[in-house]
Amino acid sequence: MLFVNRKFRIKESFFVRFLLLKDLKSVVKERHILFIQDVKKVQEDANYKLQELRQDMEKEIANVRTEFASLNQKVDIMCDPVTKFAKLYESLSPQITQISITENKNFIRYFQC
Repeated sequence: MLFVNRKFRIKESFFVRFLLLKDLKSVVKERHILFIQDVKKVQEDANYKLQELRQDMEKEIANVRTEFASLNQKVDIMCDPVTKFAKLYESLSPQITQISITENKNFIRYFQC
């Protein structure tokens, strides 16, 4: 009788644990489903924000390109006169240095008195 009673308790204990595990398994499944849904929401939000950032970056890149093109045109406009001035200075350089030397001598003579 003691052996049968013990066997019955073991079966009952096993059955209770089995039901508890079954309940826990269903809870875990529900939580997993909720977790996956939350992950998908976060992923969608992240993708949406990433797309917004990409669009903003594309706009900024377009603005930078237009500003670069405008600046490049302005540099080209300024480059021609500067180049002409440099060529003129190179051609007049010996004369300018000679004039500055003579003026320097005259200046020194004038203030030596």
